[in-house]
Amino acid sequence: MVSTSFWSCTLISHFVKKVALKYYEGLATPKSLAAAMLLEAGEWDQLSTLEADPSDYFSAERFWADASACALLRKYEPLPTSFDRKAVAEQNFILCENSCFRANARLYPILDDLKGHQVHSDLHAFFERARKNIAEILGPCPDIVDGRFGPGSTYGDRGVLSTIPDKISNEPTFTPDAWPFLFPWSGTMWASACVDVGKVPKSVPGNRFLTVPKDATKFRGIAVEPSINVFYQLAYGKVIRTRLRRHGINLDDGQDIHRLLAADSSRRGNLATLDLKNASDTISRNLVKLLVPSNWFRVLDGLRSKKTLFRGKFHLLEKFSSMGNGFTFELETLVFFGTHLCHCWQRFYW
Repeated sequence: MVSTSFWSCTLISHFVKKVALKYYEGLATPKSLAAAMLLEAGEWDQLSTLEADPSDYFSAERFWADASACALLRKYEPLPTSFDRKAVAEQNFILCENSCFRANARLYPILDDLKGHQVHSDLHAFFERARKNIAEILGPCPDIVDGRFGPGSTYGDRGVLSTIPDKISNEPTFTPDAWPFLFPWSGTMWASACVDVGKVPKSVPGNRFLTVPKDATKFRGIAVEPSINVFYQLAYGKVIRTRLRRHGINLDDGQDIHRLLAADSSRRGNLATLDLKNASDTISRNLVKLLVPSNWFRVLDGLRSKKTLFRGKFHLLEKFSSMGNGFTFELETLVFFGTHLCHCWQRFYW
């Protein structure tokens, strides 16, 4: 007897195929024709990697049509490609770490020079100005913050067992450098609940690498943080988010603002979106040390995981933080904004 789930999957696949073919037919472009032929022939790998090169087009509308055809099924997870998507994510983790290693090596001399207040090149002056910009944005680093839970899993909370009741019921975890945060944590209701069931915080070397779906060719690598670390990472991430808002960067409503800007600029042709590849995984630790004030750096560095459990072993990280850390998004926004202000200042000054 054929299961209901089998028929549901078959019907959904047939429906998706029918909709995709209709969409390709409506676009009526060379790429949409190619996509339709690949879909009909079951050439899943070629279909998922089909791309439109902007340099081949003289019209934005023609590029949009072809790019839409190429992207339509790329994020359709059930597409039966032959790619080992987990292996791609793992390889990307290694490539990003190698990139951060090289960046850290290049930045060591600049760190030494700025410690000795030796500013003797345009590059040194740029970093000095960026550091001042970021210090002005951040302001003082709070000693006390209210920790909070996020929606995702933590080092000790696996699978679907990631609700707040799950998190306060499981054994709390923290990295060795995060031990000072055990003092404020001990005064929380979470700590009281742990005392009631006889559970004490456990020190772990770092976070845990895992993969989540991204598209038909690859998974996305993320790192699952120890629970006490991420409890306070999220708190400091919120502080950074608030400080950014005071300077015109609203991350809470940013998606809606960018959507409106994208719609307006598509008509005016005066703006473009720059999508940086692996942006959150290539913020190296020396870059953060170079740009972030020392009081803020000590706190963020104490809360981040310095090692990742990857392929059964803990690896020392070259990046400062990854997706899964509670302040990564705010920190990378701060880095981009602080350095962007330097470019604006230089254009104005010169």
